[in-house]
Amino acid sequence: MTDQSELIERYKKYSLNTLKELHDNARDAYKHDRSITDEHKRLAEAWVPGYNYSGVDEHSDWPVHVLAMEEALRHHGVSFQSIDLERESS
Repeated sequence: MTDQSELIERYKKYSLNTLKELHDNARDAYKHDRSITDEHKRLAEAWVPGYNYSGVDEHSDWPVHVLAMEEALRHHGVSFQSIDLERESS
């Protein structure tokens, strides 16, 4: 896996619009995944139409990417609402 500083540097190279959109999408994924039932997750993983699940609670790279995106946004002086990874994972 890429170390955190390399990941931050990669995100710094993204356009601000792309970076903001990626961060907004990550927030939406956290919000959605935390609001669905285990049955919904199971159906989404089985590719049942109408069900989606990003796996934020199963894949350890989600918080790594969120933190790198947020550091890149700070570097560019962009105002954003930080994703509360602790609150989101409970």
